[in-house]
Amino acid sequence: MTAGEGNDGLWTYLMFASEPHLLAHELSHVLFHVFERCGMDPRDSGGEAFCYMLGQLMIEAPQLG
Repeated sequence: MTAGEGNDGLWTYLMFASEPHLLAHELSHVLFHVFERCGMDPRDSGGEAFCYMLGQLMIEAPQLG
């Protein structure tokens, strides 16, 4: 995975994953970065926000590729 901030302040993430478990792994890195930038602990509330976001990204990411 690699990530970078554009001139507009928006972040772009590029990753490659050939298997669903690798996609979940790489998306977790993305989410940890997002949570860190937002000043949030992904473990808060039993990790619910992290889990919901990971689930949604797992649904959406394969459609983008």
